[in-house]
Amino acid sequence: MWAKAQAQPNIALIKYWGKKNILKNIPAVDSLSITLDDLWTKMRVEFSSDFKHDKLSVNGLSDTDMLPRVSSCIDFLAGKSRDFAYIESECNFPISAGLASSSSAFSALVVAVNAALELKNNSNLINNSEEIFPILQQEILDFKKKFLIEGIGFFVVDGECFTDFSREETVEIYSKICKILGTLFVQNIKNERFVAIKDEGKSMISGGRYHQTKEGGSFHTDSPQWKEVPDFIGLYCINPAKKGGESKFVSAYSVHNEMLKEHKHFLEILYQRFHFDKRGEYKSGESPTVLEPIFTYNNNQLKFRYLRDYINDGHKIQNTPLSKEQTEALDIFDKIIHDENLAVSYNLKQNDMVFFNNNRVIHGRTSFKDAEDFEKKRLMIRTWIKDKKHLDNNPKIITGKNIKDLEDELRKLGYIT
Repeated sequence: MWAKAQAQPNIALIKYWGKKNILKNIPAVDSLSITLDDLWTKMRVEFSSDFKHDKLSVNGLSDTDMLPRVSSCIDFLAGKSRDFAYIESECNFPISAGLASSSSAFSALVVAVNAALELKNNSNLINNSEEIFPILQQEILDFKKKFLIEGIGFFVVDGECFTDFSREETVEIYSKICKILGTLFVQNIKNERFVAIKDEGKSMISGGRYHQTKEGGSFHTDSPQWKEVPDFIGLYCINPAKKGGESKFVSAYSVHNEMLKEHKHFLEILYQRFHFDKRGEYKSGESPTVLEPIFTYNNNQLKFRYLRDYINDGHKIQNTPLSKEQTEALDIFDKIIHDENLAVSYNLKQNDMVFFNNNRVIHGRTSFKDAEDFEKKRLMIRTWIKDKKHLDNNPKIITGKNIKDLEDELRKLGYIT
């Protein structure tokens, strides 16, 4: 997991002469300096046993000249037997222009390295111990059964519970809860299991993924463009938005019931397969889309996947335009899921955690406005979780002649009334 830090350059007005400790770069006498608030260097650091060597990029470009100094600094902090690190540096002012870019860079580096070491240590602690938080473990398993599987499909852990914990400790608890719920699911072709949800200046129209934008209104399930989807989703709120960003949850069962009652013919269409755009995340030789139904019913389970923009773009990529009936079915579905009477709304506060069933709950958010301060921008950590009892069988395609049989069966199981 990446750790981040930001620092401003510091320029001496009255400069020190000589060094008391050359190795540690400690000056012999005090100096008087000023900090330039509008200028900054941002640093991201990640350690991994999978890395083959240290790697440094500065403003998006590989920097092998500065790498030895950076590696030496990390060795001093983490020890020479450490895992290799990837370091990304970004600054908003010219380098080597007499503005003390190195002071801000190494200040941010030290903070980021220490934070990254804390995250890695916490991760190792979680991965190597099943005995941590035994009381918490049983509570979470009870919540999983009561809310995620048999109940409304989601639950929230109030961030007020963590006021006495550090950020690193809270991340550790969040990670442990995720592992109690199931197995962490890879979220992209980078094999990341923890993904930052933040505005990266992208948009859905330009092909961005929903979590990289500040847009709202797009109700969806996570990972509809992959053959296998996660069973549960976890979100940990590090920073809420300055304005907006309200989370919304809608039961897919409620939407299914409404369509079954008023639009049976169009519901049947949603059991047919649609192309979902993979958003460029596929390997050479693979299809850029996945062909899957929106609703499936198998092994006495009603499951659901959806993201309208991915469907629209998927059919464009495959040059198979949506039919008039398919478009009408999707429009009806969209109208129902945007019914405020069906939605549960919640504003995630700092340190709040929410977990929900990705096969049963459609989620979305309102658009948001970020704070100008980098450290206060909206930031969530997302995990995808696979239930250890996950049933992954080929879905049945429902046709017109047996939609009534399906209705009877769903009524017997209690999915509809």
